[in-house]
Amino acid sequence: MEMLWELLEQERLIAIVRASTYEEGMRQAEKFMAGGVRILEISCTTPNAFSLIKAVQREGLLVGAGTVLSQDVATGAMEAGAEFLLAPNFSQEVYRVSDRYGIPYIPGVYTASEVARALGAGISVQKLFPAVTGGMSHLKALADPFPTVRFVPTGGITTSNASEWIKAGAMGVGMGGALARLDPRTIGDVVAELRQIRR
Repeated sequence: MEMLWELLEQERLIAIVRASTYEEGMRQAEKFMAGGVRILEISCTTPNAFSLIKAVQREGLLVGAGTVLSQDVATGAMEAGAEFLLAPNFSQEVYRVSDRYGIPYIPGVYTASEVARALGAGISVQKLFPAVTGGMSHLKALADPFPTVRFVPTGGITTSNASEWIKAGAMGVGMGGALARLDPRTIGDVVAELRQIRR
């Protein structure tokens, strides 16, 4: 688990692969990797996501599964080689699977009650989702009463505001569509910019 947290503190970015076909998912992943991305999330809504997780594993790259909504999906993702799990919500059954396998689980939260529930389970890194709805003021409002929680805003993060989210207190950001529309060189510029941010 410490490997993911340390790398996220350095990279500040989880690049999200979400596509309507396996082939498009592979193209996105290859583009992200060519741009220097080191943490990759494969959304389980992508067709043949488990095969994609297996196919993109590389030295120096952490590959996780996203949109993990059930115990079966969590188990399948980890058997495919996923090194962490993310979800838009907090699920006790997914958490139990991740705990059994000893890999990180980053659940989605939006309200104070959801943050408290995940924290009560011992989860201190949480995905603020959808981030765009409440904005950075919502992040700050949640961080004040929960100073031990590290947030990873996802949903509506763009290349123009990603650094501002981190400066506002985020541990890192999850970015998909906005990143996928760029060429590898521009992705590399975004990756380099986020790596330079220190708080």
